[in-house]
Amino acid sequence: MSYEMTVGLWVEDQASYAQYRSGIRPLLEEFGGAFRYDVIVARVLLAEGGHEINRLFVLQFPDQPSKERLFSDPRYLEIRRRFFEPAVKAGVIIAEYLNDRPALSLSS
Repeated sequence: MSYEMTVGLWVEDQASYAQYRSGIRPLLEEFGGAFRYDVIVARVLLAEGGHEINRLFVLQFPDQPSKERLFSDPRYLEIRRRFFEPAVKAGVIIAEYLNDRPALSLSS
């Protein structure tokens, strides 16, 4: 069973956000995490609380403590400060949950 979170962001600076994603990837993998989905949003029809998003992704971790260790790691916090904070105007955690289903595979 994995621990997952679905997150929506309003990214204003795509270049800085790309540096953030590039910088955290090795850390994410170190903590057993991965991006399951990563979507650039073209149009939002309804957003709770008025939080517009233009990016949506699902992060997967082996468990909740792994997620918490990544997000409190000083290396992650420095990358976030340098690249995420200037790039992202707003964000919302849409859901956090346990997932006991295997990832779908569309290949035959």
